[in-house]
Amino acid sequence: MHVSEELLELYILQRLSAEQLAPIEEHLLVCSCCREFLSEIHEYVRALKVAIREITEAGEKTDGRCRPLLVVQRNGLVKIK
Repeated sequence: MHVSEELLELYILQRLSAEQLAPIEEHLLVCSCCREFLSEIHEYVRALKVAIREITEAGEKTDGRCRPLLVVQRNGLVKIK
């Protein structure tokens, strides 16, 4: 059985407890399918963070009327403003 998409997303976003994390990491050691899917999710999240940064920087160069609703925090998590 594979890890659910929801749990893999929470894994990438570092939103899992230690109890939830251990079995997922064990499964990822033996399941290439889940590792590949995890890689796809990771790439999507990375692209989203880059896009948010670019939008934020563009908004800072304007008179402030163009402000993003999402920001990337220092810890890498995305936050809704």
